[in-house]
Amino acid sequence: MEMHTFDNLGLLEVVTKTIRRGVSVTILLEGSPAGGIDNQERWACQQIEAAGGRCWFMITNTSNGNTIHARYDYLHAKLIVVDNHVVAIGSENLSPRSLTYDNPPTAPWASRRVPGHRCGRGRLSHAGNLERRFRSAQSPRHLRWSPILTGSYGPPPLGFTPNYSIEVNGYRIRYPTPLAVTAPLTFELLTAPESALRASDALLGLIDRSGAGDSIDVEQLDEPPHWGIRPATRSLIPMSAWKH
Repeated sequence: MEMHTFDNLGLLEVVTKTIRRGVSVTILLEGSPAGGIDNQERWACQQIEAAGGRCWFMITNTSNGNTIHARYDYLHAKLIVVDNHVVAIGSENLSPRSLTYDNPPTAPWASRRVPGHRCGRGRLSHAGNLERRFRSAQSPRHLRWSPILTGSYGPPPLGFTPNYSIEVNGYRIRYPTPLAVTAPLTFELLTAPESALRASDALLGLIDRSGAGDSIDVEQLDEPPHWGIRPATRSLIPMSAWKH
């Protein structure tokens, strides 16, 4: 599993039960997310490690005269590779603010995006390469959670109580039935900066190959109605309000 942060206690329960069934689970997280690694995430890693899983962080370390730079400024991919057979990719962090604890038909307000899974040799190969890249304990860019570490990559303070009732904003679920597609589809996974701005392929290459009768749909977290110097107040147009 690879994601930006992990503080979803509902998902944590599923993961620890899976580990206890004998499944090998390794998780890679961003070592310096916006706002830092909170105690809830440190507690989640503690439970994963206690169950027998592995919780890693992609880090930048400039201490002790040995400068280590993370491979990416931010690890923001959200993907799960299962037995090198299925890959699940989403556009939103698997947090309780997007993947809520309640039953989907009655789920509360949340900030939902697009999750999906794919059984495809090329996508699995690329995702598997990402997964194998961080499995190597020799990489100095990756630091494993440890009970003897203090700070971000160790346990939360003694007596810490996890919060199972995180209040969220957003909108109620609108499409509870997943879209199932059986026709052949072509997907391309991009990583930045390696391929994101290449004109020969990747995103710009896909746009360049478009022609008459084609359509280009772009998903963006928000679309500011005003560009340039910001006015005193502004509103955002959520993706759910877009109409094609």
